[in-house]
Amino acid sequence: MKTNNIFLTNICKALATMSAVAVLGFGSWTLWAGSDPLQLYHVRPENKPTPAVRAYDYSKLVKHLKPSVFNLQVEGQRIANTSSRDMFRFFGEEGSPFGFRMPRRVRPRAIPMRSSGSGFVINAEGYALTNHHVIKGAKKITVQFDDGREYPATIVGKSKVIDLALLKIKAPKGTKFSYTYLGDSETIQMGDAVLAMGNARGLGLTVTAGIVSAKGRFIGSGSYDNYIQTDAAINHGNSGGPLFNIKGEVIGINTAILRGGRGIGFAIPINQVRRILPQLKKYGKVRRAKLGVMIQKITPTLAKSFGLKKARGALVAKVMRGSAAARAGIQPGDVITHVNGKKVKDQRHLPLLIAFLKPGTKVTLTIVRDGKVRKQTAKLANWDSNDTPVASAPEPPKQEKKDTSIKRLGVTIGVLPQKQLKAGKKGIEVLSVKPGSIAEKNGIRRGDIILKIDRKAVKTPQDAQRIISGIGPSDVALFLIQRGEDSLFLAFTLP
Repeated sequence: MKTNNIFLTNICKALATMSAVAVLGFGSWTLWAGSDPLQLYHVRPENKPTPAVRAYDYSKLVKHLKPSVFNLQVEGQRIANTSSRDMFRFFGEEGSPFGFRMPRRVRPRAIPMRSSGSGFVINAEGYALTNHHVIKGAKKITVQFDDGREYPATIVGKSKVIDLALLKIKAPKGTKFSYTYLGDSETIQMGDAVLAMGNARGLGLTVTAGIVSAKGRFIGSGSYDNYIQTDAAINHGNSGGPLFNIKGEVIGINTAILRGGRGIGFAIPINQVRRILPQLKKYGKVRRAKLGVMIQKITPTLAKSFGLKKARGALVAKVMRGSAAARAGIQPGDVITHVNGKKVKDQRHLPLLIAFLKPGTKVTLTIVRDGKVRKQTAKLANWDSNDTPVASAPEPPKQEKKDTSIKRLGVTIGVLPQKQLKAGKKGIEVLSVKPGSIAEKNGIRRGDIILKIDRKAVKTPQDAQRIISGIGPSDVALFLIQRGEDSLFLAFTLP
């Protein structure tokens, strides 16, 4: 018995010791974790509560908004081009049954079209908005409200580049329509609740709810992409319908969906629409302003070459002769960072800041040139105006045609053909690019014309060799390239 008591006593002591070690160990870990500002994870403290999340009941809001949203039925024509070769295609590859190639004769043909979409009223007189692609080719437009009322509508103005159309509903004199309020799309944030309304799949007025998934989306539909992305279900037939915030204000026009995606829809920001509505009503179209530059994205390497701290702004690759930019003294290689004090985020943002200003407007451009900040004033031209053509160049001296290989780049270069020199072209031509070379990896192509290297004009292959030989290993070389009618900068480290 005594032996058992001694045994039990030893076990108890061992357990006590282990418990103490465990407590000390846990306590010391807790102390370590709490004192390290970079601890592995955090538990939310009581003095930092989660922002309140509200559950929404949209029924009253929808009941209030329904009378101002309508379905669109469109009848019209679309033009299709048919070829005289088409009737022979079943005989083989564009051949005739008699063994000779038929001449192509394109014959435009009108094809009847019926489509549906959505829209919404913006004032009591019956002015309304929808997408341009909904009413394209329309000969007859009918609006159908949810209560059964139907009216014809006419097109007041339209813009293909914005995908917007302003309609006027034709109703008996004295008819007053329920209308929507246009909100402020600049104030919305990712995660804000939204409602999409429209004629989904032709089923009739449909309401879906979601959130703002993203702002400023570029989807490749044009130069002025600036879409609101939402996960509120948008289907075929929803085009032209409103996207509402929880206050019942229109913050966007439902326009596109990502083919193959789920819960990925896009709406035109209403602020972009508000800027051009007066023009659509007055002129029937948008009179865009033009600066007259070709711009490109600033990569981190290009930012370093131009002495920028961050890869922001729009890099001017080319200035059109006689344009507003040329008259303002803008030069290739300038980086436009602000327009009237507003930051230019990137090359896609600049057209949005310029195009929908009134032609003739004076804007202050903040630019960076050779690492120094400058301000230039430009008077914007009308988009439809023609820039002054380049004057004919004098007869160039004949140059000996001799190809030169630059092994460090992996290219073969030569003088321009005499025909291009007579047309006033400058620079040297890239005749070939070695596969796998530093030039190929960084985007130089056969047929490119090198205008400048490290901001120095290149007139002969010898100029190029001399400039490149002066660039040290691991230094960044800056190239100004002309490709077709476009110009662009390329920057990369030389071996």
